[in-house]
Amino acid sequence: MKRREFIAKSGILSAGVCMAGTGLLASCTGKSKSGDLAKHVIDRVEFGKADYHWPRPAGKNARIGPHGQHHKANYIKLFTDQGAIGWGVSKHKESDQESLRESIMGKTMGQLIIPSEGIASEVNTVFDIALHDAFGVLHQVPVYDTYNDGFMNADLSHYITPAEETDVSFDGKYPADFLVFPRPDLMPAWHLVGGKDLIDKSELDGTEPDDGYPVLLPAWIQRDGLKCLKVKLRGNDSEWDYDRFVKVGKIAIENHVHWLTSDFNCTVMEPAYVNDILDRLVAEHPRIYGMILYVEQPFPYDLEKNQIDVHSVSARKPLFMDESAHDWNLVKLGRRLGWTGVALKTCKTQTGALLSLCWAK
Repeated sequence: MKRREFIAKSGILSAGVCMAGTGLLASCTGKSKSGDLAKHVIDRVEFGKADYHWPRPAGKNARIGPHGQHHKANYIKLFTDQGAIGWGVSKHKESDQESLRESIMGKTMGQLIIPSEGIASEVNTVFDIALHDAFGVLHQVPVYDTYNDGFMNADLSHYITPAEETDVSFDGKYPADFLVFPRPDLMPAWHLVGGKDLIDKSELDGTEPDDGYPVLLPAWIQRDGLKCLKVKLRGNDSEWDYDRFVKVGKIAIENHVHWLTSDFNCTVMEPAYVNDILDRLVAEHPRIYGMILYVEQPFPYDLEKNQIDVHSVSARKPLFMDESAHDWNLVKLGRRLGWTGVALKTCKTQTGALLSLCWAK
């Protein structure tokens, strides 16, 4: 099902949703608590970049201040003349900003979101997350509190289908049924061990910064109380990958870390590559093998072009899709190929992440 069909059938962002006077969410026709959506006119669109520089905590380049991996994320802010604002990360090109702005400036929310059809066909999907956000703002509730039968006109069975030969049914189920309420305020954090990060004294060469911050992995584990380590690997050098994982694993054991995971960066082409490393670990370092909670997507992200049977890998350890998990149809394909879980990213549209979440769970 296409994204705008999801919006249409769910009733999200339609004019026929309102807030009950008692504060409970309820479906109704007419105007929302914040007024008829048709009266909300987009009068400003802003484009910006969020700076995702962060300190590199270990290695030769470790130092205080934002540096290291220099990532930026484009975002969009939608403003209505009634004071509502919707933010959203957006995968758009800077060269397209003016045409994107012109495509929705002066239009009402009712024109952008047509109850009988969903997102209007001319609305670019780069506005997906900002529109979800604006919906929550318009109704003065967190948007995650709207993914239920109080706001949605149809259940999940109208836009996703379960895997064949299963007894799963989405009848009467809504996204909220697959979310965690109340939201956890504390979660385990995965500390990324980069491929060039220094992890023990044998790798020191005297050029490391002396700024009071730890340089080596053991010091960071002790300082921050780390319990989960994600180990970046190459995916094209099995000996290096194996040695690196063992080295980090031994440090993890010595410092009372609970869990490990491997990240091959989608560079592996054959399941045997991963299987051989796992089999060596279980034979030579069973404690380290036992600490592997899951294996993150080793294979190319384009699942449709690279339909690799990965049952042999997931028979050894849970195998999570990462870059391929933005579409529930791909998650469904992945399950057939042997994948056993997903790591979701909402930056590839909120709608897609919600549907993938519900299908996978």
